[in-house]
Amino acid sequence: MKKRAFLLASLMLFGMLSYTDQAAAANVDQSAKLYDSIDDLFDNASKLEGEAIVDSVEGMESDYSGLSGLSDTDEIKNALKEYEKAKSDYISGAASKCSYGDTILAEWKKQKSLTESMIPSGSKLKNFESVVSVTDVVDNGDKKSINIYEWNALSFKYSDDSSVESSGYGFNYTAVVKKNKIKAVTGTEANYEEGNENSESEACVYADVVSSTNSAEDTEITFTYSSSEASAYAQEHALNYNADYRSFPRHDCANFVSQCLYKGGLPMNSKWNYYGYSDYTTSWSCAGGLMNYLSRNIGKLVDNCSAADISVGDPVFYWTGTRWGHVGICTKVDSHGNPQVCAHTNDRLNVEWDMYERCRVIQIPSEKKAENTEESNKESSSVKLNAKYNDQITFQGSAKITPKTFGGITVTYKNKEYKVSKIKVDTENQRFQITKLKKASDKADEAVKKATKGKNGLTYNVAAYKVTDEDKVKVKYKNEKKKKLKSVKVKIAGEWYKADKSEYSYDNSTKVITFNGTNLVGSYSLKK
Repeated sequence: MKKRAFLLASLMLFGMLSYTDQAAAANVDQSAKLYDSIDDLFDNASKLEGEAIVDSVEGMESDYSGLSGLSDTDEIKNALKEYEKAKSDYISGAASKCSYGDTILAEWKKQKSLTESMIPSGSKLKNFESVVSVTDVVDNGDKKSINIYEWNALSFKYSDDSSVESSGYGFNYTAVVKKNKIKAVTGTEANYEEGNENSESEACVYADVVSSTNSAEDTEITFTYSSSEASAYAQEHALNYNADYRSFPRHDCANFVSQCLYKGGLPMNSKWNYYGYSDYTTSWSCAGGLMNYLSRNIGKLVDNCSAADISVGDPVFYWTGTRWGHVGICTKVDSHGNPQVCAHTNDRLNVEWDMYERCRVIQIPSEKKAENTEESNKESSSVKLNAKYNDQITFQGSAKITPKTFGGITVTYKNKEYKVSKIKVDTENQRFQITKLKKASDKADEAVKKATKGKNGLTYNVAAYKVTDEDKVKVKYKNEKKKKLKSVKVKIAGEWYKADKSEYSYDNSTKVITFNGTNLVGSYSLKK
């Protein structure tokens, strides 16, 4: 099996296996038993109901083959078994005391809180089971540091509902053993940090405002998307990585969700792909890049989403404090209408969707043809400026436009207000006259006019502007490190209104208007 081959390669990497070492080979067989059980369980995870996942994990035998070679292997193995049983009883509520001291008790409390955060509010934890694998051992004589990966399965139910739901998550820790007793637990901090990719991550090298690798140039995107296929893949590999893909330590969330979307039917292309270990786009491997690609080319972005906005197969993006740094994918909606998600780094199986205070969802349609790939986002990011004085119009990408007396237009971007200082346009074969609002009764679409000296000497109104999402927002900083804003530029595209048909054409499928063969494109230059 693929997982067994992956396991063998991993053990060789850690120096635990040589081709001539029969004892090590026996350990591989022991390890393979657990991994085969994990394979069998998660291959069918999407079909399991109730407490089936918890029951399966309870029946598995942990893998302690990594302890082989130590002089006191059996004693340490028994100590780890006792520790895991005591911790599971504490987290499940079957026990309330810890015999390992206050420091380890504090670790148990943190993990119990983490476990409870994965079930919906209004529900109660019913059962909790774990199975572990020793991944590495550092033997310093009287002190040994044992690295452990833990598969945790939990079940929960609502007080007003008899049905039982199951979830799961992965957990890494290091047990410090002295005299065959566990004296400390370290290395748990990363388990409490969901995603939060940074610009130094190998998976995610991208600009703060916009990924440099993405644009909406892939116009021929046609697909049929199976949310059930994406969900089944996510549940199969949330806690059981697919060895056909590389993984990114600490930053594998977008890579995982991209795999799910691809399995569901989204096609790879020049802007979104994975062709090998070192051959992939940041839109595949980076949460921010993936969000930008999907919102421009695939589905509809809903900001500050609620449970009602999320369906099975939809990716959910999380604001981690400085950027959209984490993503999961909806795999189920429970009996009370609460979406559940799967994710990597950290590894999560069908857990409560609301991980952060702010999140976005990309609603993936079941089918899309090339000519319709951007229509849903154009609706949310394109508005005719027919608002009266002081009315505010909000665009996707956090840009707001407010017509103002004598001031033309004011744009608010990320809670800071900027006034239009001038409007720049492509003047090749075109000449423009800009008329500012002069009184409160003026309308924006009447205040902005275009004049050209065509053969008939006609004057046309520019009836609308389109402000696209954040890929068209460029920010300049006075101080790059402190992110002190100097100016913001928002690109716009104008539509012709009451123009002579001989002078312009309009493509209804792409919503592009050309005049004398030239697209009308310009940009607001905004300053404080």
